[in-house]
Parts: sequence; structure tokens; C-alpha cells
Amino acid sequence: MNRLWTSQDDRGLPQRCHVVLPGLPAGDNVAVCVQGTCGVRMTSIDLGDTEAARRLVRSINDSLGIDAAAEHAMLAGCLVGWNSPLANPAFLRATDRRFMANRGLDKCNPVLH
Repeated sequence: MNRLWTSQDDRGLPQRCHVVLPGLPAGDNVAVCVQGTCGVRMTSIDLGDTEAARRLVRSINDSLGIDAAAEHAMLAGCLVGWNSPLANPAFLRATDRRFMANRGLDKCNPVLH
């Protein structure tokens, strides 16, 4: 396994990870975030439309030990700056319901979509 992809800093951010940019056409929607750099590096990887690409990118990142909060923090760091609280996965896990551990949510009534 390539250590560049899996080593993490003290905030739990990997050196780099894949992300999906919504709103872009299939084949042009997968990018790589590199820690400490501004902007993303677009790839030529075609993983399908946004939803299909998101599922596959999540699987790739999961296999490398990169959770959804770290992936989101990497994208935020590249787009809004590395000093932003959004670039810290611990902040996201504490404040954003999408990344919170199950905190009694299993006792809530399910919402059907």
C-alpha cells in the first residue's frame, strides 16, 4: 500500500484523497485533493454520474482508511483554506450530523424519503 495515500497528520487528514465534484459531467467529476494545496487536481477517471462516482470514491477512500469526514475536510481545505475549521475532520464529526457517530439517532423515528 502506498504510504503517501494512507499516512495522516495530527488532525487525521491524509496526504491526499479522491473527491467527487457535483455538477460536473461524468468523466470530469473526480478530483484529487492534496493536503496543503489550494484547489483540486482533476483526473480523467470516469466513474459515472455524480452518485455512482460518489459511491465508488467513498469505497476507494474507505479502503485506504479515509472516512467521509476526512474526505470532506480535505475538499474544504482545498477550496476554502487549510486554516478553516471545516478542514478539520474532528470539527465536522462534532458539528455536522452527516459525520456524527450514532448519538441516539437509532431511537428516532425513521424518515422515509
